[in-house]
Amino acid sequence: MPLGLAQHLLVAADRCGLDRLKMMYERKLAIGIRVGMVATTLALAEQENCSRLNTKCIEFIAGGSWLQAPGCEQPPPLVPTEFLKAAYGKKRSRSPDAN
Repeated sequence: MPLGLAQHLLVAADRCGLDRLKMMYERKLAIGIRVGMVATTLALAEQENCSRLNTKCIEFIAGGSWLQAPGCEQPPPLVPTEFLKAAYGKKRSRSPDAN
């Protein structure tokens, strides 16, 4: 299934109150995060209150995974990298596994 279609279906599932279906599409999107869609997926996660998907997008960006794609020298558009790195660092230091 194309990720763009999964994004639309996640929104539809949310609007119809189909939480289990929404969670399935959220998981599909989290597994399929790619450089070309990470910014829009992050925006969608914020809009639809998908905290796990949001975290996965931030980890993808802050972890520098986007740098491994051919031709990528800049972060995806609309993503303040320093902010994401700071937010990701705070989340990691608060987690019980951080010690």
